[in-house]
Amino acid sequence: DGFDPIEPADDVTYSYNGTSDKINFTGVFNSGSVESHTITVTIVDDPVVELDEELRIDLLSIDATVFNNGEGRDASNSGSNNRAKGTIINDDEAYVTINDPVAVTEPNSGTTNLVFEVYIDAPVDANVNVKYTVGGEVTLAGNFPDYGTVSPLETTGVTFPLGTVVAGTQTVTVPINGDNLVESDEIITIQLGSPSSGGRDVFINADETSLGESVVENDDEAQFTVTGLTTTGEADGSVEYTITLDNPVDRSVDVDVNLSVTELNGNGQD
Repeated sequence: DGFDPIEPADDVTYSYNGTSDKINFTGVFNSGSVESHTITVTIVDDPVVELDEELRIDLLSIDATVFNNGEGRDASNSGSNNRAKGTIINDDEAYVTINDPVAVTEPNSGTTNLVFEVYIDAPVDANVNVKYTVGGEVTLAGNFPDYGTVSPLETTGVTFPLGTVVAGTQTVTVPINGDNLVESDEIITIQLGSPSSGGRDVFINADETSLGESVVENDDEAQFTVTGLTTTGEADGSVEYTITLDNPVDRSVDVDVNLSVTELNGNGQD
């Protein structure tokens, strides 16, 4: 009749990534041909940044029994063809950016916090860590350090937890030290480093969005005063005046002094 009847029907159990199901083969088809069935796996398009993933189909078992008397047939899933694999390629990526906070005024004492906000624009299926460096014109050196211990530490960086949603935010807090030092307004920057995300497509842009910038505004001033004797006799030989600067300045300061003598009663010159 042109057919090679194969009995019995075969139930093939398979699994993919932990999910199992069963396909029934009728067992009757043209001699020299094959009977095939299609397994369709729906791939979900989501915004999560993740690694490429392997999708695997494994043939687990074959149940081949005769319809009438329950006898088995020689059907096997052994060998190199009982597994098929494919790759789901991730097409999502996330970017980490930092803002430019408004300027802060340096206090006269204590500290005031300057807070930078660090953003990630897409969810990631792993923790994302970003280290950073503090820069600009501020300094930790000298008798008047401009800022204290940053939180979190530069070597620790900020961490976005697994699954942080779109527009997730972390902060970098810089305590600005108060003093009475007269200085210029100073730029302070936070430069983001490359994100660590276990090989996932998480990046920073090579532009201003990876550099946060703000200004520490000076509110101090210094004044000169001069003091000395109000009267002296000619026989004293000399008189001393003291010029005082009432606040420290972050650089040397020159002051011009003009000495003049004025006759009080017009009776001669001192």
